[in-house]
Amino acid sequence: MKVLVIGASGFIGTHIVKYAVSQKHQVVAGVRKSSSTDHLHELQVPAAVFSYDSDELLSQEIAQLKQLYGKFDLIIHNAGLTKAFDPKKLFTTNQLLTVKMAELVEKQELLSAKGKFVYVSSLAARGPYGVLKPVTNYGRSKLLAEEQLLKMSLPVVIVRPTAVFGPGDAAFLKLFKAIKMNIAPLLAKPTQQLTFIFARDLARLLVDYAPAQPDKTIIAATDGKNYSPGELYSCIGDCIAKKPVTIRIPSFIMMPYAHANEFFAKIFKGQPVLTPEKMNELTADWGIAEGDITPKDFIFTSLSDALKESAEHYRQNGLL
Repeated sequence: MKVLVIGASGFIGTHIVKYAVSQKHQVVAGVRKSSSTDHLHELQVPAAVFSYDSDELLSQEIAQLKQLYGKFDLIIHNAGLTKAFDPKKLFTTNQLLTVKMAELVEKQELLSAKGKFVYVSSLAARGPYGVLKPVTNYGRSKLLAEEQLLKMSLPVVIVRPTAVFGPGDAAFLKLFKAIKMNIAPLLAKPTQQLTFIFARDLARLLVDYAPAQPDKTIIAATDGKNYSPGELYSCIGDCIAKKPVTIRIPSFIMMPYAHANEFFAKIFKGQPVLTPEKMNELTADWGIAEGDITPKDFIFTSLSDALKESAEHYRQNGLL
């Protein structure tokens, strides 16, 4: 199978490319000019550079891509932005550029006759359990892209990953480091419901499972289970032989900090580490909701095994 992975240089993109290559697919990686491509060279995967700031140039690049490789059986659109100082950039990147790429794929007939365009969205587009609408600009930008893609005649399947973790993930590394110091920080209620998916499982789902689903399907990419923060902390603790003490940090402390962080970031034109929006997201319930289409007959890596593999990767690379 001929596979184009758009957004192949980041954490998730790297896992998608590695898995597709392991399955002997012919893979081409779509990247920005500024993207790091060292891992692509190691995997002997050719890179196609896309110039998103120029419609004319991007159109030419798609035409050249087709001339070089022909039509693709699977196009995975994983490119996106998770945070930005200016919220407009989220909508430009996640909505407008996604739709622009899909329109060019359709116009230039880059997909084979039975090919699929798989869009990597986010559970943030669905929103928290009990709310079922986006609570962040990131989620809103992803939802708008979904809505526009679903109106196109392009054969599309949408995948909404929940929290993704695994080797190479910086966010979970911070949590591992905290628990290594016997500290388990808790921003939400202990009864909070969380969902997760191992990065390699997500890659398998995107390459093997999603393309076989009916056109216009929206898949909630979780391992099918809900977890409490305590269960997550306990699993991580077992991986590194620690029994962390859970320290609850109340919202009345963190929310003023988030507002101040955002305020000073605007003054100094930096990227805030924590914002009120992010706090709302971090403290919400992300359990499986009624109406979610979760993968059927798909074998997931257990949370404990996936965390053990992640911990081993961090150790081998001197990060933990």
